[in-house]
Amino acid sequence: MRLLVLKIVGVGRISGNLKGTVYGIFITFALTAIGLLIVGVDLWLILAITAGLLTFIPNFGPIIAIIPAVMVSFMQGPEVALWIFIL
Repeated sequence: MRLLVLKIVGVGRISGNLKGTVYGIFITFALTAIGLLIVGVDLWLILAITAGLLTFIPNFGPIIAIIPAVMVSFMQGPEVALWIFIL
């Protein structure tokens, strides 16, 4: 009976969706960390973690994540900030 209730609720699909979201968070974190390291931005780890976690917010998370990265990179120069915005 309990298995039937879980199938009706769709717990398997929710866990699959959550698993895909977690993979997306890790991929976003890794690619952002690599990009920030290549450009040479200070605080790259904190910014990459922030970008990864904000990926959990659909549609607006990545847009919100770019704001602190560009602000920190402005301290190193406008060229670095432009590269981060393009990245």
